[in-house]
Amino acid sequence: MAHHTGMSWRVTRDLDLAIAIRIEEFPGPISDLDAWGSDPGGREHRKVFEGGLLVDFLPVGSALEGEEAITWPKSRQTMTIVGFDLAFKYQSEITFGLGTRVKVADLPVVVLLKMIAFVDNPADRGRDLHDILSV
Repeated sequence: MAHHTGMSWRVTRDLDLAIAIRIEEFPGPISDLDAWGSDPGGREHRKVFEGGLLVDFLPVGSALEGEEAITWPKSRQTMTIVGFDLAFKYQSEITFGLGTRVKVADLPVVVLLKMIAFVDNPADRGRDLHDILSV
């Protein structure tokens, strides 16, 4: 949100990284990364990298095949993945740091995903509603 809107007050605690693999393939080869470590809070999709960077890896490849949800193997929690196909279709490349390039979902897709997350879990997603109303 801050990247697209300039909302400098909006800081994120983590980085959400959608990856085009199915939940059954997760974590796959990314678990070979030197910095790969478990989340002290026990979230199976969150990894803590050097310097305390929190990254939520979201294996949403099945959204590209029309699936609507995934179920995390350990916690058995279900996560709606509707709309993630649009994140792969409508994205822009940005460069930061020393030339690191990443693809970022375009603002309308980010807003849609925040709307879906809020509807899916309103008790825990109040920040998403606030973000949407601030755009």
